[in-house]
Amino acid sequence: MAEHALILTLGLGGSSLPNEEELTAVRGLEREVEAALAADDVGELDGDEFGAGSVTIYLYGRDADQMFASVEGIVRRFPSTSRSAYLRYGDVGDDTAAEKRLQL
Repeated sequence: MAEHALILTLGLGGSSLPNEEELTAVRGLEREVEAALAADDVGELDGDEFGAGSVTIYLYGRDADQMFASVEGIVRRFPSTSRSAYLRYGDVGDDTAAEKRLQL
């Protein structure tokens, strides 16, 4: 079965790396996201990347739409200057995998 991805990008308002308050807020968000994914048994949080005033959070599981449904409300509540989601319906190396990009 192909592994799908949900990649979330959230603007933090700064111009570079997060300050302590932003970092604490992102860690709280990640705990909520992990709990939602586990409760619905749809995937896992695989890590994050900070830079250029934003954070990108990587989620993987068997169904990108199910992962998005599990975490959408949590992500929308997060105080952010911008929010986007990238859903990939297939493995990383699959050049034919369908994709969807959403502005939240």
